[in-house]
Amino acid sequence: MTRVERCYTQMWATALQVSRLGIPSVLDLGFSSLANRKRYAEMARDAGLKVQLHFLDVPAEERWRRVTIRNIGEGKTSQLTFAITREMFDQVDGLWEPPNDDEMLACDGIRISGT
Repeated sequence: MTRVERCYTQMWATALQVSRLGIPSVLDLGFSSLANRKRYAEMARDAGLKVQLHFLDVPAEERWRRVTIRNIGEGKTSQLTFAITREMFDQVDGLWEPPNDDEMLACDGIRISGT
C-alpha cells in the first residue's frame, strides 16, 4: 500500500500543477472508502478547486461480468497480466463504501446508473 500511496501523491501533485494552468482533472483512484474520498475532497477545496463526485452505480454482477470478459482477453482494455478470481473480486467489493446522500450533496455528486 506504500507504493499505491506514493502513486496517489504523485497524481495529486500533477492535478495541482495542471489546475494552475486552468486544466481540470479527474482523479480516478477508485476511492472505495468514504474516508479516502473525504480526504481528497477536502484537499481539493483547500486548494480552491471545485469538487464533483461521479458515482458509477453498477450492480456487482454486472461488474463481475465485465471482469470475466477482461479475464478472457475480450475487453476493450484487455492488457491482461493476471486473472481476477471471483474470490479476489468479492474481497475488494466487500471493501466498497458507496456514497450516501449527504456525501453526494456535499460533493456535487452525479450518480450514473449502469448495467
